[in-house]
Amino acid sequence: MRTRFMTGLIAAGMMVLGAASAGAATSVDINIGKTKGISCGTGKRIVEGKGYINVRARDCNGEIYVYTGLRYGKNWWIEVRRRDGKIIDTMRR
Repeated sequence: MRTRFMTGLIAAGMMVLGAASAGAATSVDINIGKTKGISCGTGKRIVEGKGYINVRARDCNGEIYVYTGLRYGKNWWIEVRRRDGKIIDTMRR
């Protein structure tokens, strides 16, 4: 009797877990295409990852973030696209 009871509990638990995971697999992301993009700090880390040092954020408003940094002993302006973190322009200062 006890074995049947435990078997029933295990089977019921597996059914509940199976239903929960099936529900999670069918969830839909309603924010597709409406991402905010990267943060100002993430943009700074991207620029530093490209070899710039002493990176400072100058403007983190709008679609383009602007940073200054030092590379090869020269000062640079670096523009990063907020949407995907791509460096879109660099200019020597």
